[in-house]
Amino acid sequence: MSRLSISVIISFICILTITPSAPGQTALEKTRREIERLEKEIKNKQNRERTVVDQIEDVNREIGLRKKLLKNLDAERKRKERDIRNTTIQLQQTRKEEAALKNLVGRRMVTMYKHGRKSDWEMLLTLTSVNQMLVWMKYQKLIIENDKRNLRLLNEKQAEIEAQTTRLQKDLNLKEQVIIATRDEANKLENRRSSRQSLLNKIRNDASALRQQLEDRRKAYSQIAQRIQRERSQSRPEAPGQNIAGDGKQFLRLKGKMNWPVTGKIVNNYGRQRNPVLKTETENLGIDIKSLPNAAISPPCPGVVKWVTWQRGMGNLVLVDHGGDYYTVYGYLDMVLVDTGTEVDTESIIGHVGDQGSLYGPTLHFEVWNGTRHQNPSTWLR
Repeated sequence: MSRLSISVIISFICILTITPSAPGQTALEKTRREIERLEKEIKNKQNRERTVVDQIEDVNREIGLRKKLLKNLDAERKRKERDIRNTTIQLQQTRKEEAALKNLVGRRMVTMYKHGRKSDWEMLLTLTSVNQMLVWMKYQKLIIENDKRNLRLLNEKQAEIEAQTTRLQKDLNLKEQVIIATRDEANKLENRRSSRQSLLNKIRNDASALRQQLEDRRKAYSQIAQRIQRERSQSRPEAPGQNIAGDGKQFLRLKGKMNWPVTGKIVNNYGRQRNPVLKTETENLGIDIKSLPNAAISPPCPGVVKWVTWQRGMGNLVLVDHGGDYYTVYGYLDMVLVDTGTEVDTESIIGHVGDQGSLYGPTLHFEVWNGTRHQNPSTWLR
């Protein structure tokens, strides 16, 4: 039997193709659905007269969702790159194992063809007893079983190579799709940012628009107070050591020594503030801290996230319960990285600074509450 014949025999071995199912992309799909719902909502509004502030609020929501989608797409791309690396390593190893098996099977077939039948007759002629013949037959059976096993292993390795190659190509295609989607989303995001800037420029000195913004914020304050009251009414006494948010003593000890939730400077203080355009006084229940774009926001004390929402006049908002009836509020977030029920500490990042709803640029709105009584956050910070 020639080496060509050996290759033909091997090529006729059946190869199985295994296509693994793609892992779920829940976060990605959820964000896409949220964007679709918002786009539909905006489309339904287009037949009605909308103020500039209304348009800004819608654009802010869309920008936040698209940034979240970009983050999810980036995570998906990295996951695909990791899958591709792992599959490539597995494929290289499997091909090495296949080459070694193919060489072994090939050498055995050549030996069988050249010497097998002649050696068998020569061996039979030398046997002098039935016992020797039985031993020889057992030995031949073991050789045949070993040859079958090697052929089976070779078949499995070739099937494995096919499956890994298919999986690798699929992951490469998906990665390319993610890259294209990321590029498209980045372009859409940039367009929406330009649109928002144009809208913001219109209202800086527009008294009616500024009044609407202030009214939206006043309503947001009311909703925050209502939510805190709801959390207080739903809270249950816990066994000692079982209250995740703590008893508030740690939070109280931080008064005047609390770390800032984000690095920056206060551009809008707590309390009554005079609006230079409207020539009226308005009340700020927190402070507005101007910071760098996308700066990380961390809670000043351990606690539990009780509310993650989006509000007119406050954008993306997070409420954290620190125990002992103490709460902190974070508004204008560019992106939220926590969910309701998430346990956080001073090393946690709950989100990033955004410029949703603020005329100061990238700004964090920060509040401190003791029950339903708002506090001056400046007296708590170091």
